[in-house]
Amino acid sequence: MQHIPVLRDEIGKILEVRTGDIVLDATLGLGGHSELFLSLVGTSGMVVGLDVDQRNLVLAQKRLEHSPNMVYVHG
Repeated sequence: MQHIPVLRDEIGKILEVRTGDIVLDATLGLGGHSELFLSLVGTSGMVVGLDVDQRNLVLAQKRLEHSPNMVYVHG
């Protein structure tokens, strides 16, 4: 399954995410925006992904498995 996040680049610019930031992705879904956020926060930042659907959390974890600064929350 391929997931294409909507307005990915625009969201990155609007939110002005920088190296070292902590970002909450409150609609994690399949992790498309979190993937962008991880690239912007670098190794000194963190992204917290929140989703009510446990299946999305599992799929996002598979997509972002090489990201030690990603935290997943079911809720």
